[in-house]
Amino acid sequence: MQLKKSQIYRSNKFKLIVAIILIISSRKTFCQSEDNFKKDLFYYDLLGHTQSIFSLNYERNVANISNYTHLNIRTGIGFEGGYKVEGEKYNSRKTIPTAVNLLIGKKHHFINLSAGYSMTFTKGLIDESVTPNRVFPRFDSAISFGLGYRFMYEGVVVEVYPVRLKSKDDEKYEKSLGLIFGFAF
Repeated sequence: MQLKKSQIYRSNKFKLIVAIILIISSRKTFCQSEDNFKKDLFYYDLLGHTQSIFSLNYERNVANISNYTHLNIRTGIGFEGGYKVEGEKYNSRKTIPTAVNLLIGKKHHFINLSAGYSMTFTKGLIDESVTPNRVFPRFDSAISFGLGYRFMYEGVVVEVYPVRLKSKDDEKYEKSLGLIFGFAF
C-alpha cells in the first residue's frame, strides 16, 4: 500500500507537533531554572546568519530543556553600508536575521546548534567584480544552519560558528564563519 503525499505530510506534521509539545512540556521550561544561566543576550554578530557584514542581535532563552540544554531564539538587524568603487556608487543592504539556537553544555562552555532565516533588503546594488555582473534583488531571503562553540563567563559572550547559507536564488550553500561578541544579562 502506497501513501499519498498528503498522508505523508500530515504524518510528518503530527511528529513535529508531538516533538514541540515534548520539548515545551519537559521540566524546567520557559526561562526560569535553578542554575545561573543568563536569559537575555545582546551582541554583535560578524557574518554568521546574516547576509551583511555585521548585525546587532537580541537573543532570549525560551526553554531550559534540562540543566545542560537550552533553547534560545534570536533576531536582529544587519547593515552593510553603501560604498563607491571607481566612481560608481553602490547602495546599502539591510538584513533582518532570525534564528533558533539549541545550546548544549554547562557552566561556561556550550555547543550551539542553530537554524536561521534572514531577509535582506537592497536598492540598486550591483556586483561588477564578477562576469556577468550580479544584480542583487530588492528583497532576498536565505536559510542558514550553524554548529559552533559558545563561551559565557560573568556576562561576557564569545562564540565562533561555521555556518552554511542558502539564498533563495542560489543553487548551492555558501560557507561563512560567524563571530559573536556580546553581553548576557
